[in-house]
Parts: sequence; structure tokens; C-alpha cells
Amino acid sequence: MGFNPLFTILKDTKFTRPNYIEWKRNLDIVLTAEEYKFCTYEPKPEQPAADAPDEDKEYYKRWTKADEMSRCYILAAMSDQTYTHWIWHGELNTESKSPTEDTASLESVDQIPMKPDNADIDDDISFDSADAFNHVQSEHEPLYLGCEGFTKMKALVKLYNLKAKYQVSDGCFSELLLLVGSTLPEGNTFPSSFSEAKKSLYALGMEYEKIHVCPNDCLLYHGEKDEDETSCLVCQASRWKLNKKGEELEGVPAKVLWYFPFIPRLRTLFSSAQTAKDLTWHDTERINDGKLRHPADSNTWKEVDRNIVKGYNACHVYVDGTKATRLTNYRKCVVMRHRRWLPRAHPYRRKKEEFDNTMEKGTAPIPLTGEEVLERTKHLKSHVFGKTQRQPRFKEGDVRPIFKKVSIFFEHEYWKFLSVRHVLDVMYIEKNICEALLGTMLNIPKKKKDKESVRLDMAEMGIRTELRPKTPRKKEKLPLASWNLTHSEKK
Repeated sequence: MGFNPLFTILKDTKFTRPNYIEWKRNLDIVLTAEEYKFCTYEPKPEQPAADAPDEDKEYYKRWTKADEMSRCYILAAMSDQTYTHWIWHGELNTESKSPTEDTASLESVDQIPMKPDNADIDDDISFDSADAFNHVQSEHEPLYLGCEGFTKMKALVKLYNLKAKYQVSDGCFSELLLLVGSTLPEGNTFPSSFSEAKKSLYALGMEYEKIHVCPNDCLLYHGEKDEDETSCLVCQASRWKLNKKGEELEGVPAKVLWYFPFIPRLRTLFSSAQTAKDLTWHDTERINDGKLRHPADSNTWKEVDRNIVKGYNACHVYVDGTKATRLTNYRKCVVMRHRRWLPRAHPYRRKKEEFDNTMEKGTAPIPLTGEEVLERTKHLKSHVFGKTQRQPRFKEGDVRPIFKKVSIFFEHEYWKFLSVRHVLDVMYIEKNICEALLGTMLNIPKKKKDKESVRLDMAEMGIRTELRPKTPRKKEKLPLASWNLTHSEKK
């Protein structure tokens, strides 16, 4: 079926931003004449089952066709110049934005309100005609006829940024919207309530979902199996919050998981030409000459996961080759014997007092392969999650289990063949190390690692005994060490 002859109206006045009002009026005429406009405001229907009524099947077919044709009309009626800067997707507008405006927009990206209950998002990277129409309409719709400084979306994003920055309540924000709307000329498009504002901001694709969780972390009330349960199937704890009398507050969850869907964020990022270029830089523009300049130059760039480990057998690469020691006074596990990775003749191996008062004669352990890890953990598939599960207590000298459960990533057939099955958060590690070093050197309370308990542990190891507190646990001033800065050095 060809375009309606009325399409010549859109062809003569293609969308170029300044002519938004005229373009929208002409688009409404064409979509109304073709009986397609209803798909831009009516929610997308679910695909009917095979035994669904004929009217449901017919409506679904009609809505799908209207959506497809509306997208064609909208895209065909846009000027090529429109795609120079997609400012509503986050790309910087170099024409008229000031640095402060850029900062305000970028700060607001992760503060977009949650997805409405009746919203339907495809896992497809494309978006339907209603999304396309709302994107264009929200970004270019003026606050009122003749307004040039602010669009509806720009005003909402700036106000929502202030709401998040100063922790304004939803009720107060609704009252503020009413006040601002009442000061604008008649016929303005400013939302009159917080819920109405959320629907407009939701078009940016930064929604989130709230999923109820067992208070003991046993399960998520999500999916067909557990969504309607009112108590945990593992620990029997109530799904609902309890008041001071121990009575259930039905409808008020005891614990909530905030889930940020990944697909809408990718859709938003790749919709901008600039951010899409940055996201693909490592593959399209990176110098590939065999030298290690970037993590992408390594053979294991794609072979990572998010395993988090701690305790005696914290390293799941060397596992039982990890030499961990518990410091009696500091009450923490520390991994020792790092000198095993040095060459056999390295002078550090022979030094005692500078390390743990021992000479290092051992060799570096051989890392486990993914197949070996899977072989050691495959009998642990019956692991039950939750805080109520009793953990075995071990006495000093007992053999401790290395693994407690099998990683869910091993459900992928290829996972056991990866050489790297973990990732270290370098930025977080750098932050912690920097804070510890500066806090220790500047003697900053609650930031320094040079504590009385540490001095006692060093004395027990036979190193730096001159720094041992004279009267332990008397809150006396610790003897100065070589790493402590004087007042003049701090200045």
C-alpha cells in the first residue's frame, strides 16, 4: 500500500526542529486520515494466543500495521539535517548549550523515574511509533506557544535534577509542578502532577523496576513461580513488612530490589552517534599492533564475570594455593606469601624483617583451569541461598571447604574453557589503596590502617617490635613510625 496523497504535506514541510508545531499538525492530519494515530497513544497490545477471540486478533493485527506505517511516516517526514545532533538521546548540542546546561542534563541521566506498571518494552533495539513520536514531541514541544528558551522536556529534566539533588518529596514536587504551571500562559503543556511528569521522562528509556525480595535473601518474588507468593518458600518469612506489633502490612514489601534493565540503556546509548562511537572505539579505532596499550589488547578482554570472594580461600584461581593468615588482633584474613611469584634469585626472597620474618623458598602455585573448578564444584548444585541457612563453624586447624556453591555462569557451555572467569574493579581498588595510604601517612582517624591491633600483630610476627604499644588497650599514643608525617611535612 502506498503513502496517502496527503503525505505531500509532510514532504513539503519536513521536520527540522524550528518547524515542530507545523510539522506535528501536518503529521496528525496524515495519521488521522489513515486511521493510524491511535497507535501513538494507545498501549501496545499483547500478542493474542491461538485460542484468543477473533476481535483480539484483529485489534492486534490492526495496531501492529498502524504502528509500522506510523513509523514510516514519521521517519520519512524528517529532514536529514535533523540527525546532526540527537540532543534528546544525550549527545551534546554544540550550537546553543552552555557548560552549565550540559552538566545539568548529564547529571539527570540516572534519575529518571521508574517504569509505569502498564508500560511494555520490547527487547528489540528498535522502538515503536509511540516512542518515536513521544521522543520528538517531548524534546521539541514548547512550554507554551511562543516560548523559545525552554521545551517541555528540558524544563522537566532540570526540575527533576533539582528534586533528586535536594531530596524533594513526591508530594512537594507535585505541588511545585502545579505552581509552575499556574504561572505559565494558558495552553501550556507543563505537567500538573508528578505521575504525569514521570510518563514524559520515561520516554528517555531510563526506567527501573522494583522486585520484592525475601528479607533473608532466599528468593526473588519474580516470575510465574514466585510472583504471587506471600511468604518465602525457603525460610517461610513473610513477604510483607511488620509493624511494631508484629502485624503484617499487606502490600508493603519487607525488602525491595531495584532492577535497572540493560536493554533500554543500551538503546539510549547507541541512539547517540557520539556515545555509539565511544562505545565501539576499542573495536573500530584502537591501534592493533600487538602492544598492550588498553585492556582490549589482552587475550581475555571478553572473558570476565563478577565473582566476589573473601576469606581463607579468597582466590578462586589458585584456591588451595592461597596462603591466607588470620591476624589475631586485627581480626581479619590477609593473603601472604606474594614473594613466591618473584624470580628464584630475587633479593626480596631472602629478606625477613621487611616482610613476615621468614625467607621465601616456595614457588608460585599453578592456577586452576575452568574445567578443574567445575569438577570441584559440580556436586554443590543443591546450594540453598539465604541468611537463614546454617553455616558450618570451623576450629583452628580444620580443613575448610574452598567452594560453597557452583557459579551460575558455568551453565554456559563455553564458561569452563575461559582463561579468566573474574574481573577486578580497578577503580575501586585504586580508591581504597589511595585512601589507606593517605590516611596512614596523614594519620587520619577512621582512614588510617596503622592501628594498635596492627602493631600488636607485627610484634607477634617478630617484625618492627620497637613499634609495639607499651601498654596495650590503654588508648595511649602509638610510637611514631617511619611512615608517619610530621606537622611540617603535612603542610
